[in-house]
Amino acid sequence: MENRVIKVLTKEHGKKVIEWWKSQGVDTGDYKGSTSEEEGFKCIYFGVINGKFSNYFIDTVKYDNAKIIELPEDDFDMTTNEGRLAYAKKHYPVGTRYIPLDYKTGDTYPQSCESRFTPQVTISPYADYHNDLDAGNGFIYVHKLNKWAEIIKEEKMETQRLSRQGLKEIHSVACPTWKNHLEIYGRRNPLEDYIEFTREEVDHIFKACTADQLPIVSKYLKQDDGTLDLKNVQGGFIGLTDNVSLIALRTKCEYGDKSFWLNSNYNWEIKRDTDNVLCLIPTKKK
Repeated sequence: MENRVIKVLTKEHGKKVIEWWKSQGVDTGDYKGSTSEEEGFKCIYFGVINGKFSNYFIDTVKYDNAKIIELPEDDFDMTTNEGRLAYAKKHYPVGTRYIPLDYKTGDTYPQSCESRFTPQVTISPYADYHNDLDAGNGFIYVHKLNKWAEIIKEEKMETQRLSRQGLKEIHSVACPTWKNHLEIYGRRNPLEDYIEFTREEVDHIFKACTADQLPIVSKYLKQDDGTLDLKNVQGGFIGLTDNVSLIALRTKCEYGDKSFWLNSNYNWEIKRDTDNVLCLIPTKKK
C-alpha cells in the first residue's frame, strides 16, 4: 500500500479517520484517533507508512514521502455543530486568509483578514449569531443562512534556500535533536546544491537557536522581523496583494472624523527616521 496518512483535527474527526481506515481493509489495532491537533498533540498523522498503521509526526511523514490525504467531504456531518466545526478546523486553520461575513445579512466585508485562533462555535442567547463560527477576525460561517466565508488562496509560498555548505555548518553547532531534524531536511531535492525551507520552518529553526548558534544560522537564513513591503500600496491606504485595508479614516464612535483606523492584524509603532520625520510603521504580528 502507498504511504498515506490523514491529519486528525479533533477527537470526533479522529474516530471517523479510524473508521475510514478500517473500511479500507487496514488493521488499525487499538488506535482510537484520540490524539488530535485540537488537543495540542504533534503525533496526529494517522495512516500507513511502510506497511505499518500508526500515528506519526510530520517529520516522519516527510522523511518517508508519505502522502497526506483527507477524508471525503461528506464524512463531515454538516447538519451538526461538531461536523461543521471539524470542517472549519480543516479549511480555516490559524493564518487562513478569508473574507468575513456579516452575521445579520451574510454580506461580505470590504477587506479580507486572517484567522487569529482555531475556529469556534458562538454560543449566545442572541439568535442572530447563535451557532455561527468565528475565527477571531470575523465570522467564517453564518448558521441561519448556511453560508461560508470565501477563502483567499495563497498563490505563492514564501521560501528560503539554504546551501548545503550552510546546512553543514549549522549542523556542526546543533544539539543532537536538531542534528536529526537537519539530516532529514538534507534529504530534500538531493540533486540540487540547496535545500528549500518554508517560512514556518525557518521560524522554527530560529526559535530553537541558542545565543551561540544564532550568528551561524543568521549567516545563511533570514529571520522574519515582521516588516512589510509597502512599495505597492495604492494611495498610501490600500495595498498589499489582496486589497487589504491598512489604514483609513475612522468615521464612527467618539473619534469619528477625528482619527485614522489602523488594521488590528498588525503591530503599529511611531518612530523618527534619520531626517527627523515621524513614521508610522506596521509590522506583522507573531
